[in-house]
Amino acid sequence: MNESELFKSTKQRELHGAYLLHGAEELTKQEAVERIKEVLDPSFRDLNMDTLKMPTAQSLLSACDQLPFFDEKRLVMVKDWDATQLEACLDKLDSLPSSTILLFVRRGDEKSTTALYSRLDKQNRVVEFPKLTEDRAISMVLRESALMGCSIDRVVARQLIMMVGTDAYRLRNELSKAAGYVGTGNTITEAALKIAATPSVEYNVFNLLNYLLAGNKRAGLRLMKEMIQDGQSALQIAYFLEGRLRLMLHAKELLATKTPQKDAIKQLGGNPKAAEIALKNANKQDYNKLCAAVRSLAEVDIKLKQGAMRDEEALTLAICRCF
Repeated sequence: MNESELFKSTKQRELHGAYLLHGAEELTKQEAVERIKEVLDPSFRDLNMDTLKMPTAQSLLSACDQLPFFDEKRLVMVKDWDATQLEACLDKLDSLPSSTILLFVRRGDEKSTTALYSRLDKQNRVVEFPKLTEDRAISMVLRESALMGCSIDRVVARQLIMMVGTDAYRLRNELSKAAGYVGTGNTITEAALKIAATPSVEYNVFNLLNYLLAGNKRAGLRLMKEMIQDGQSALQIAYFLEGRLRLMLHAKELLATKTPQKDAIKQLGGNPKAAEIALKNANKQDYNKLCAAVRSLAEVDIKLKQGAMRDEEALTLAICRCF
């Protein structure tokens, strides 16, 4: 069962029995839970809803067997559980009262090898909430901005996604800051995002690397210092820089074998746009210099652990040596 099917079943009040909700996207998962809660009569919702953590098999079945109070449905949510306890009552989950909706809500992903997953998956009762794709994230930004009383076009929405990623909670928070900055009835622009939104480390590192590859070491070091002053760890910056350069090395190897761009982007994985940029940048760089830069950035952690340098000193030295 996917998100759309769950939404349809919820809207048509067809939910009954046990379901497993899991996946990386926490906001859309929580929104699905809130919609399911709305199936219950609001006047008696508190009486017809139980939230359990680490229940025993007996306490779980007992909660599920209770009849709803002046309503058609009763909701039992389990937010953390012991696999051993569940195995003792899995067979009985197939015969729950038709009035009971049982939700197992896992933060993050549930392993497909678990007994609970296997059991419910066979019944099409596992709902995954995967990370948002760029298109879904753009749709969300456009929808949320309208709810906040502002407008934003697709180009600016994509810029926000590049700045903060596709995590829905983060997107909503940063969009809210930008909406508050421009005010109700106004348009969120790229200029407003630069002032109001807080970019992710990955985005800043992306810009930092662009400065360095373009030969603008002064601007790169200035951005590095600003990131550290904003609370980012120099070691974390080194880690992300090293990761970007390793991606470029892989891109360089694919270019050397004349791999078609479409296939190369797939092999690089991750964000297709980032992979395309890595291919473009790699084409302009010397392979041996890229290798030397990766080694130098990897040494930042070593020097820190040896006590030879502070992390910021080691990162600055690595950047000055490589670019």
